[in-house]
Amino acid sequence: MKGPEAVVMALIENETWIGALLSNCAKTRLEVLLQLQHIIPSWFGTHAAGGYPSKLWATQTVSYYQDDFATLLNPSLFAEFLLPLVRMTNLLADIHFIHLHSSSLYMLDMLLKDDTFSVIEVNLDHPDTGPLLSQYLPALRRIQNAGRSLLLWGEINQTDWKLLQCKLKPTGLSIQPIIRHPGEMLSYRWF
Repeated sequence: MKGPEAVVMALIENETWIGALLSNCAKTRLEVLLQLQHIIPSWFGTHAAGGYPSKLWATQTVSYYQDDFATLLNPSLFAEFLLPLVRMTNLLADIHFIHLHSSSLYMLDMLLKDDTFSVIEVNLDHPDTGPLLSQYLPALRRIQNAGRSLLLWGEINQTDWKLLQCKLKPTGLSIQPIIRHPGEMLSYRWF
């Protein structure tokens, strides 16, 4: 097996094996999604939406895309190699999520110009491992201003919680804070 660095270098050098590997992965994902749609019925007319942390349900079918590997790429490599493969599943679902990290929002402008993803999930990286919320808050606002739904998940301190309340619109927004102690729950209400 090749490690992530070897894969990135293969993309940069446009080696043929990486295109075949990514294409096979995309075809496998497509087949898995098709099979899942056939064997997992809707639940009271709804479908599970998002990845493991997300507790959302939608009345339409959902495709969730998470590729933390994309954090190693630049925008042009992502656009050239990964985005076309992701589009293969467009016809399988009505709603398409993409999972990003607050420390790697480099592809956001490209995603907002493209209509593939109607929901953008941003994993708020653990404290001291990524940028401060105030640094990427303009990016979150751009997501909302582009008419996309925004899902935020992660550790949010009370100062950042108040900042989110002041700066983001509640429509199309889901914030799922990690709460360590039950007593903290009431302090995360949206007024």
